[in-house]
Amino acid sequence: ENIKNLAKSVPSSILNKNPDNILNTLFESETDAPFGQINWNGGIIEEFEWDATLLFGLANGFFMELFFPYRSIDLSDIGYQDLSTESSAKLVNYDDWKDLINTLNCNLALYGLNTSKTSSSGVGDIVAMLGWSFLIYDSCMLHKWKVNAIETTLKFGVSMPTSNTIPFDQVFGLSRGYNGHTAFPLIFNGTLYFRKWISFGAHISGTFFASKKRIIGMKTARNQNGFIKLAHGKAKIDRGPIWTLGAYMQANIYPGCS
Repeated sequence: ENIKNLAKSVPSSILNKNPDNILNTLFESETDAPFGQINWNGGIIEEFEWDATLLFGLANGFFMELFFPYRSIDLSDIGYQDLSTESSAKLVNYDDWKDLINTLNCNLALYGLNTSKTSSSGVGDIVAMLGWSFLIYDSCMLHKWKVNAIETTLKFGVSMPTSNTIPFDQVFGLSRGYNGHTAFPLIFNGTLYFRKWISFGAHISGTFFASKKRIIGMKTARNQNGFIKLAHGKAKIDRGPIWTLGAYMQANIYPGCS
């Protein structure tokens, strides 16, 4: 994290929340690397989850599926290490820098940022899907391929943003879902059964997200990097899709054992 350049080009309305802090003008000082840099370290994430899935059979292989997740996520023991040395400070008062870095969380709180541990519990993103499943067996074409049966399932639905959305001022906040994005999962499962004792299956799924506008932390200078952004603004967020590919093989060795 480049602490030295956090205030560069940040609007004065934000800097005036902590007007006497050396951070407001630190980016103007000439220093050598690695002055002004810190490493975040530590951090423990504890997650607990309960899931409930309801299936409703309809006609001709169609069905409805509802997925209800309950999640609890806690992040604690967040620490950081100052990489600065007194020789790299050059003309910057090193004692003033140490005072800043030793009370970094308190100083950032004056700018409206919270870098402390976080805790969140409640419902996640509820998913509703419509599916179609069918099984082909005892077919002339299957006998030609020496396949006993083909089983496939296709599901499509919507993941509703019922979980929490992380506000821009929660630097290490964790969402219980897709952080306010509506998503559309598309899932395909297929299995080939050979000679009643071996089968091959495949899983392909894609999750596609709708765009969303919300207030987020923003860089105000090219050399800023890391988790902390003093400035913020509204942005349109386009998340890329999530793809999942899987395959398996199952061999039936003995009745009841595979």
